[in-house]
Amino acid sequence: MLINMAGIERLSIDDQSSNRELYDLLNREGYYDGWLPEIQRANFEVLATIGDRSGFPLKGASCLDVGCGTGELAGFLQDRGIGNYLGIDLVSSSIELARQRHRDMPFRQGDVLVEPKDETFDFVFCSGAMTLKFDSGNYEYMKKMIARMLELAKRGIAFNYIADSAHVDTSYCFVFDRKKVRKICDSLGVGKRMDLATMPNGAIQDTVFIRK
Repeated sequence: MLINMAGIERLSIDDQSSNRELYDLLNREGYYDGWLPEIQRANFEVLATIGDRSGFPLKGASCLDVGCGTGELAGFLQDRGIGNYLGIDLVSSSIELARQRHRDMPFRQGDVLVEPKDETFDFVFCSGAMTLKFDSGNYEYMKKMIARMLELAKRGIAFNYIADSAHVDTSYCFVFDRKKVRKICDSLGVGKRMDLATMPNGAIQDTVFIRK
């Protein structure tokens, strides 16, 4: 799943293609980021608590949005008065929609495991981008993603993942085990700086916060 080019690991071509195909299908059906609006909004509300958890206000903070899709989180963060923002996503069609919907905010097509380079942000967010079931190595990918997001963050990171297989189609969604996610954080030496929030009312996603 992760290929190495000149010492830099990135998502494989096959998994990039799977990602694009799924999101292009969802976009055609009107599910621009693959989530119902009320579920997506609830996810964003939880992610935004990183400010209180880190002791650094979200207002005025610089933010990187990993797997930004069509830019829904961008608008949410903008409404909360963030400072500089950058959204990055592999899927060109999603980036094009994000640019149309949020013309005053910057978006970039790319793989966060490779770029941005020589840039840091107060907070790094990742909402929904670890959902797709890859041919292999979802836990390996999560570990690389967490390590990379920590490299890019000055204050902290917040990301979510699916943790309840009863409500999702596992033919294309990957369901993570909470104990294994915590083990990954421990292996990266950030377990003591990690908080885990579970969604109420049987919702399917957990949110992880790691303070720098």
